[in-house]
Amino acid sequence: MNRLGMLILFLFWGISLMAIEKSPMNVLKNWDFENGRSFWASPGWISDTLAPLVDSSFSKDSGHSIKFIAEKGKEAWLMQSGKHNPQVNEYKLSGWIKAENISNFQPSLVLEIVYTENNATKFKYDGIYPNIKTTSDWFYVEKIIPVPKTTKDIRILLRTSSNPAISSSGNVWFDCIELQEIISQGNSISIREAVPGGDFGLFAVGESPCMHLSVINSFAEDKKVEISFSVSDYFNNKIYEKKENALLSKLAATRKKLELQVINKQGFYSVHITLNVDNIPIASSISSFVVYEPIDTPDPFFGFSWIGLPVENIKTVRKIGAGTVGVFMPRRIEYQKDKYDWGETDFRVNECIAHGLKMIGGFHMFSGNFYLNPPWIIKKTQELKSRGENINTEDYYKGFADFEQKVVERYAKHINEWSACSEIDLRMKYERDLYIRTVKDLHSIIKKANPSFELGGIGVSGCDGVKKPRFPIARELWKELHPYLDIMAFDPYTDSARTFGPGYKPIGEENANFREILLEALEIIKPYGKKFISIDEKGYDIVSDSPLDSKYNKQMAQTLARGFIIAKSVSENKHWLYFLFSGAQHGVLDWGLWIKNCPRPAAASYAAVARRLAHATVSQLIEIHKDIQCYIFKKGTVSVATLWTLKDEPMLFKMNLPADFAMYDIMNNRTIMKKGDKWIKLSSDPIFIESDLAPDNLAETIKKAYFTLPQIKGVIRLKSLSSFSVDIINQINEDIKVEIKPELNGMTIYPTEKKVDIKAYSAINADFNIEKSSYATLCDKVINVEIIVNGNTKYPLSAKLDILPVTKIKRPVEIDGDLSEFKGIKPIILDNAAFIYPSHSISAGLWTGESDLTTKVYLAYDDKNFYFAAEVKDDNRVNTKEGFSIWENDSFQIAFDTENDAVSNEMRGITGYDVNDYEFGLSITPKGTECFCYTAGAPNKTMENTVTPFKVSIKPFAENITLYELAIPRDALLPLKLKPGTVFNFSFMNFDADYLGQPPYGMQLTPGICNGKNPSQFKTFVLMP
Repeated sequence: MNRLGMLILFLFWGISLMAIEKSPMNVLKNWDFENGRSFWASPGWISDTLAPLVDSSFSKDSGHSIKFIAEKGKEAWLMQSGKHNPQVNEYKLSGWIKAENISNFQPSLVLEIVYTENNATKFKYDGIYPNIKTTSDWFYVEKIIPVPKTTKDIRILLRTSSNPAISSSGNVWFDCIELQEIISQGNSISIREAVPGGDFGLFAVGESPCMHLSVINSFAEDKKVEISFSVSDYFNNKIYEKKENALLSKLAATRKKLELQVINKQGFYSVHITLNVDNIPIASSISSFVVYEPIDTPDPFFGFSWIGLPVENIKTVRKIGAGTVGVFMPRRIEYQKDKYDWGETDFRVNECIAHGLKMIGGFHMFSGNFYLNPPWIIKKTQELKSRGENINTEDYYKGFADFEQKVVERYAKHINEWSACSEIDLRMKYERDLYIRTVKDLHSIIKKANPSFELGGIGVSGCDGVKKPRFPIARELWKELHPYLDIMAFDPYTDSARTFGPGYKPIGEENANFREILLEALEIIKPYGKKFISIDEKGYDIVSDSPLDSKYNKQMAQTLARGFIIAKSVSENKHWLYFLFSGAQHGVLDWGLWIKNCPRPAAASYAAVARRLAHATVSQLIEIHKDIQCYIFKKGTVSVATLWTLKDEPMLFKMNLPADFAMYDIMNNRTIMKKGDKWIKLSSDPIFIESDLAPDNLAETIKKAYFTLPQIKGVIRLKSLSSFSVDIINQINEDIKVEIKPELNGMTIYPTEKKVDIKAYSAINADFNIEKSSYATLCDKVINVEIIVNGNTKYPLSAKLDILPVTKIKRPVEIDGDLSEFKGIKPIILDNAAFIYPSHSISAGLWTGESDLTTKVYLAYDDKNFYFAAEVKDDNRVNTKEGFSIWENDSFQIAFDTENDAVSNEMRGITGYDVNDYEFGLSITPKGTECFCYTAGAPNKTMENTVTPFKVSIKPFAENITLYELAIPRDALLPLKLKPGTVFNFSFMNFDADYLGQPPYGMQLTPGICNGKNPSQFKTFVLMP
């Protein structure tokens, strides 16, 4: 590897000034339609729109224009969306329009303004509405449009209007549409955007990369600036630097194309840009691009999901190696009963065909979805809901089946695989019956069209796959639907592995048991004679403002590459439709591989793994060490080994190579390793080793490798006030002998030591007792354990006994919102930033201090109940959700590990709750006060996913104080025993939803409830006498 020796070039350009446009900058993309309809789309919420046609026969100043042909009852709607620049108070909207023989068919150019007022989203429309009699050659229109200061988004609409009751005729063209920012004087210079050229920042090896820099000068005079920029690779090696001088026009936003040096190594590159005046930095930005190697025949295994992939980016994902795209078939296509608008779907299908991509047609099976259904369906649904009736009528089923048949018939020549792509969690009324019926209908339709067509379904979300035992809903549905499904298609999210950014601690797909989840799904379907599963949606999210070259973005790239390797290792897994290309911002989190047209490092790691494992088939998992992952694939005539470590620190790995090998890094760059002994640095970035050896021979070579890692891992758990357990896992592929010697501050422990044998890759629990112990003698003490492996290697282990007491309450407790019964009990107080989750809620302005959210919790018990009480200070109350969704309200989630037997995911090899864990939510809802059971232990499994009958009170006490009180009956927490000395793990999360539609943040006692269930992170509590 010669990354560190890469030459750094410093290119200092002369004093020549850049040529700068004097006119304001057009912020629209593809404004002259030279790239067809790219960046322009018909709004999904408008039905029955005219088809926009790219016309090369008429144009104002370029080769193409957009044409609309009049039809009775239809209007033109073509839109481009953008983010508002907060420095701008006015826009200049302009363009060229042409009309021919029009009647009842008037064109217009409209700016839709999305802004906020009193914390509510508002819409405002302004634009240009010319009155054309019949025919007009190209004519220019423009208008200055002011926008509110709270504007968030802007949308340009190319429109026509008509009276739907009478006939329309004629043709209308639009061209050279511009939206220019009018800069008010503010005496500052800033970078508006720095976006890569190419295909959304993709450049093939040998191409010249470039950046488009937009700079705002709000001074009343021209300004000279120095632009300095540097390019670094994924591994933080600086490739080169440049400096240029520029003259910025006054009160203008101007754009400059920065030509970058040709780079022949593949991968992600960050570009740091700084503006300097008199050698003082005044503004900076970071952008990115990816260098890729074209791939002739992509593997259909690598795909992109149904939503979040703009049509113009179909060719982009093809370039990074995607072979499959999900094509969604929303019911809104049927804008009126038996009338269909195929325009947008045809456009998407044709783009996929043009770029050689396999398509999977997807139907969403929920009748109540307002975005996916047309207004005439929504109206019927609302009428039925208002009467309390089942919205899934026989009329609905028949109509939906008729729609599905039209879709399948239309696209049968191009789509031979279909999916009932709904996340089915059986939380909604009638959901089970709806899904079963619609899947059966869809099966009949596609098999009638072609018996060889395949149908995937079940669609359960990640919630189902991480339950203990796994897949309770999928198992139930598969029993009834297996005759109608060829593939179990689902969304195996692993919450504890999916989110990246400050405050998040993703544990990796390996510790989240991603492969085991896939294999268990196979075990569900195999008894029914079915062979295949597929991932219809799965992706990763990240704090949006994480710098593109930050460690968080690189962690996401690593996890994506490793996730795809793991998913590919299950040969019966047909595909992974990645979610998603760009967008889907949820609060301060973002799901995109691209952000603001810039590729993240994960886009480059996707490209690497999609090339190295393209069309790879047979695979095997090679067990070397618990902290080393190795999979070997057969790919044509070569074998491919993938290797990485789960440790944060790199490690050395020595192999004796029987022949020359080719090694590729996570960015797909090749190094030849010569025959003989070779040291490799293994890190959390996977590497790919290609060899002519047969897979079994390559596996033997790797198994014989030398490395240095601990033989064991261990953890100490308090079982009661008089006992503890030492859990040990053997991390190596051979049996070991272990001696365990504990010590506790001079207290008597028996037995004094234990000797045990541990099989390869197995775990044991060694129990010890403590004489004459109590809460007072144990609290804050440290248990020290010495573990000796095979008589010579010593491993120290220790645990501080951080135990919190739960008071036994002597007087009767009334669940009435009066917390006076808890007087004298020391509360758990969360009142500072250390308890905020996620931590970036502070910088995002969600938590502004103690008055915004403060939590005070009381715990107690008696012979009949466990009591939870809280006093919450919150400046705004939101309580609009019910049932499963109450976590989106101002609410609590509380969770128990009743036997205090949870250990870290690394130790036990599984994530989530087990058979003795419970999780509840409590909130005020539109139906009243609710306590919902999300997870129940084995003795109370029927309580899971239901509103419990527990006594609960939630009452406003003052303007900004809410009092919570809950009694959980003793039998509802079994196997927890409500008796003195019982030890258990417990935590809680107080959610704060300040505004409707805003994802909640909150205060947590410990991690382990949000962002992946991990009860080993809970606090330990003991029931006091």
